[in-house]
Amino acid sequence: MYKILLFSLIPFIIFCQDNYVKNEHVEISTIISNNDYIIDYQFKDHFNKLHSLQLFFKKEETDLMINRFGFPTSLLKKNKNSKNVNTDEKKEIIEQGLFLIDGGIIKKNKKSIVDFYKRSVTPIAQYIINYLKFNKIDNRENRIEMAMKFVQDIPYAIPKESRRIYKNGYITPPEVLIEGYGDCDSKTILFVCIMSFLIPEDDIVFVSIPGHIFSAIKYYDNNYIEYNSNEYIPFTQRKDDNLTDRTYIKYKNSNYFICETAGPGRPNYGHSNQEIKMYKIEEIDLNGILTINGDCFHSENMHLSKDGKRFLFEHNSCYIFNPPSSYDLTKPE
Repeated sequence: MYKILLFSLIPFIIFCQDNYVKNEHVEISTIISNNDYIIDYQFKDHFNKLHSLQLFFKKEETDLMINRFGFPTSLLKKNKNSKNVNTDEKKEIIEQGLFLIDGGIIKKNKKSIVDFYKRSVTPIAQYIINYLKFNKIDNRENRIEMAMKFVQDIPYAIPKESRRIYKNGYITPPEVLIEGYGDCDSKTILFVCIMSFLIPEDDIVFVSIPGHIFSAIKYYDNNYIEYNSNEYIPFTQRKDDNLTDRTYIKYKNSNYFICETAGPGRPNYGHSNQEIKMYKIEEIDLNGILTINGDCFHSENMHLSKDGKRFLFEHNSCYIFNPPSSYDLTKPE
């Protein structure tokens, strides 16, 4: 179904979306030919080497995959049509759309999304493996770094929500590649799909902080030992990896280095442009969920929203995981 090969550069086509941002070295475009989506993409790896590749997706099959995600927005409304759908039917439709209902709240089913869409990114994972093996640099660290750069360089933009189909502002991995953009949610799922072929899936977790999501990958001391190699690399000869130089979270007695793939910034594995205090961890299989509230303060300073219609707290994001009580909001100084 899928093919991947090197290509000659062709003109870049911009898919206009809100807050579209692209790195200068990136070129990405999609055409439809012979019932295939043909995606031409140029990105730069963690060694600053440019890669140009071409992806083929069977249009009919890919469109069916894309349309699997989401459910009719009418299910969220209280009207005559929604009353004709009983609770069990509604739940089934929502779950078929790769969502789940947790405590009465509808959420994306990340496990189902990854399982359903990861086969669409097989050629990307294979390209990374082949390139690293050919250059004799195939190890866990380089697999992570190269996959991160592949996803980071995809232009950043915020998807527009459909009025008919509820997708929670998210687009699927094939859509990210075909449309040539994605936001933090969409690109995180794409990255996890790719990584599921490159490392054990159990080593990956989702991390949510107020207003943002990314992934984190378990760190091992042997990250730099080559795959399929019996050669042991003495610790003193490995790349310096002092944990204090990396941004990581603790989970089940292990260190997980964060993978910030939203772009257009290109931080390396375990590096972040922001301090992480409050976060929620989810395993891919959704068995383990941990919420860390961290240090939190509630700003008393407010500013007008962009549309000028309401006031917002400067640090209101902390309320998501650690909401203030009514007393917190009214207590005397």
